Amino acid sequence: MAAIASACARRNAFKVVGRSGRSSSRGPRFLPLAVSASWGVGAVVESNPAMKPYFLRMSLRSVGLLAAGCCVLGAGACESPPGFPVNPGVELPGAGRPVLVGMLIDSRGEPVANEVTTLNRWTSSHDGGDSSTFGGGLVLTDADGWFRMDSSILDPLILPADGRRAVGLTGSGDRIAYYDARRAFAPGVHYIGDLLLSHSRDAHALRVLSDVDLLGRLDVVMNRGSGARDACLVEMARRGGAAMRERLAGLESAGRRRWPESDSDTALITARNRAERLADPLVMELSPDQPRRVECPVGELPRVSIALVNRDPKGRSIRFCLKSEGRDHGLAVDCEPSDGVRDSFQVFPVHPGGLYLRGDSWEIAPGESAAHEVQLSSYLAINSPGQYRVRLAFRTGTSEMVEGTYGAGGWESVNRLTRGAIFIYSPWITLDVRARD
Repeated sequence: MAAIASACARRNAFKVVGRSGRSSSRGPRFLPLAVSASWGVGAVVESNPAMKPYFLRMSLRSVGLLAAGCCVLGAGACESPPGFPVNPGVELPGAGRPVLVGMLIDSRGEPVANEVTTLNRWTSSHDGGDSSTFGGGLVLTDADGWFRMDSSILDPLILPADGRRAVGLTGSGDRIAYYDARRAFAPGVHYIGDLLLSHSRDAHALRVLSDVDLLGRLDVVMNRGSGARDACLVEMARRGGAAMRERLAGLESAGRRRWPESDSDTALITARNRAERLADPLVMELSPDQPRRVECPVGELPRVSIALVNRDPKGRSIRFCLKSEGRDHGLAVDCEPSDGVRDSFQVFPVHPGGLYLRGDSWEIAPGESAAHEVQLSSYLAINSPGQYRVRLAFRTGTSEMVEGTYGAGGWESVNRLTRGAIFIYSPWITLDVRARD
């Protein structure tokens, strides 16, 4: 028996598998139980000499069955929840309201210790509409990454038949973790396993999620900005499959029903086509008379002629608008210096807030195009001579085209497009920027 207990203790160093599909070491808590059982059987045999011949005559099959039973007992203990309380000095109630307990882990599977997070509940309908968020206070992890959610937002909630609910934690650096909680929790303690805390646009973290968890995370980030939503759409398109295609089709249909006169959601329809392994519905081309290489002095960037072309194999018309002058919310410039020095230029974001004047409206059928001229200096400033590659990026439905921090002095440290977002790109153009005469 002791040998069996030792073997069970060595099995994967006692793993508990959470909803994320990862496993983490928790220590062999079942070992004392197995050792005690082994000692107890031995003591009974030693105190009853008449039983010794019986145990000596046990068949190999009986010994095997006994060993298997011990292994099952050990495995069951391996998957049991940890001891409570989780946070030092805090007792978990056993009744009154639901309490969810688990471990917060990062994308490497390591515990996230001493993290201050905000507890939230997200609800939405099946097609992604009517999304709402409720705050539920702060949740702290302990030195080993354990957390407990104890809040009225976990109380029973009436949802429509196609509704969804998730509870989750929002940490520092725009990191989130969530748990699919559309079922009602009874009062008491519920162990929910490991929750993955990662940046909302972390592509690697999204790849380790199951299909169910990926779709649940999409529900959570629908209203957190284009980059977070698009990162989920990119992963859904990469996987393809019936579940991903069905959800993308549902989101597109719901958007058309709610806002029939609005611009097309270029990120969503692009992700849907890619999930179905079809060509992108909208492409950006350079006009035939647009040079692929341009020379200009510092401070005098050229105009670029482009055309947005509907090449949708699904036959949809695509609606959007573009401003003929000034900076358009749906355009940005991606820039790469040949020397790799990224502080030699700055890309301009759309100023947050304020009045936005729409430009020319377009609705192009398959095969049709919309020609447009873009003044690069409205979106990009190049401060040093050198060679640069630039391309235009377009998408509808957001002003979050570039990353940066907006302070009292304006936008700071802005030199890249929003990571994770789905853009329609033009071909690259080479700029040879010389010093001013």
